[in-house]
Amino acid sequence: MINYPFTLKFIIMILNLDLLIEY
Repeated sequence: MINYPFTLKFIIMILNLDLLIEY
């Protein structure tokens, strides 16, 4: 089973990092 809250937090962290790199 996938731990959804952790996965969601990880995805948000990666997206946030991507946004920081973009700007």
